[in-house]
Amino acid sequence: MEFLELFENNVNNYTSKIKKSKYIENTNHNSIKKKGKKDICHIIISKNNLEYSLLKNNEKDNFILKKKLEIASEIDTFHSNDYYNFSFNKSLISNGLQSDNNFSSILYLNDIFKCNCIIHNKDTNKYYKTGLKNYENIICKYENNSWFLDDDPVEKIKTYSSDLNELNNIIHFDIKTNDIYKSFLKPFSNYKLDDLRKIAEELNIDLKKNNKKKIKKELYNEINLKKLLS
Repeated sequence: MEFLELFENNVNNYTSKIKKSKYIENTNHNSIKKKGKKDICHIIISKNNLEYSLLKNNEKDNFILKKKLEIASEIDTFHSNDYYNFSFNKSLISNGLQSDNNFSSILYLNDIFKCNCIIHNKDTNKYYKTGLKNYENIICKYENNSWFLDDDPVEKIKTYSSDLNELNNIIHFDIKTNDIYKSFLKPFSNYKLDDLRKIAEELNIDLKKNNKKKIKKELYNEINLKKLLS
């Protein structure tokens, strides 16, 4: 009994004094960094493809490459001149899909998969919406020269940056705008201000902004956007 009591009353903690060695295996799994991808398209396609999740890690890069080339070869089945404007043409999309991080590829994949890629630049902690349509959001995070799927809820995003050109260092803008769709309205010069005001009223678009009457260009853009989202 005395022997047991000796250990029960022992308050020494010798194991805490043992110094860690570089030869001891690290059991802290949180220290293992997840490897990112070099191409944002990898994130968008993988999120929208069930087959991807069944692949071994060493098969995934090749799968994404083949999938991009497959999408490029099938542009005729999806692309329509009645849907996209002349600047978003088949040649642009096809060339974009054959390399990495092209803006045209992001926009096209948005439509293919009916998603809206939101870019989170971790370096600046800013968020950018790439698409114009109200599709399901996918947050692609850029950090340490790599792309990751960001699982954080979209609701946590307070503001979006409207200047996509701030992404010049991580995205190749082979097309300068995300306004790739055919306009509902005829060319701008075809309308007088009163014409646009009448159309805006029919679409329940407010004619004022900050208690000031909207100018012609503002109404023109809002009408086109309203029809695009309808």
